[in-house]
Amino acid sequence: MPDVESDDRVDGPRPAGQAGGVELREVAFAELAGVQQASELPTARAGAPNLPLGELDPEVLERLAAEMIKRQQNLGAHFYGRRGQKQHGLDVLEREAVGSNSLYQVRRYDTLTPRKITSAVTEYADPKPLKKGGPKPARWFTARRYVLFTSAEFETETALQDKLEELQEQYAGDLVIEVWGREMISGKLRDAGPLVNSVFGPD
Repeated sequence: MPDVESDDRVDGPRPAGQAGGVELREVAFAELAGVQQASELPTARAGAPNLPLGELDPEVLERLAAEMIKRQQNLGAHFYGRRGQKQHGLDVLEREAVGSNSLYQVRRYDTLTPRKITSAVTEYADPKPLKKGGPKPARWFTARRYVLFTSAEFETETALQDKLEELQEQYAGDLVIEVWGREMISGKLRDAGPLVNSVFGPD
């Protein structure tokens, strides 16, 4: 899924507009919360260590992210999708405190690689000029924290963790970088039975 690029710096939510050639639109939470799984999910297994996030439809994974972030202690969250694409992607802008925003980018990966982490982070943190030879645009939403929210496993490969640590050092003092993979998301949902039930079904 493509990332957001823009030449405008803002402290709060942005209205619909162009970003790096991709048209963004603000999405109502009710619209996200109403999305249902269309494809068949695997048979539920008791005691499975992680939820089958990779089997969720892209829009349902986005719904899950939106509901998780909406339930956190914050001053609110705003949701931005992309028009004209089958998997239009979702950015979630969380207002943690006055003047302090976190940006979550939801990506449905089957497998995560160091290159995918680098690409996702740098496309947000170091956006390319909109025109060749033009000025480097400012980061969209001016977030202090960037979270890659993905359906893929992250904690099982040391190379992935090493890449995250490398990026954290690269942007130290500028941008806090996190990766929420399948394991972390599953852990955060262990005490959220009603949400898990609504997404994955009663089994």
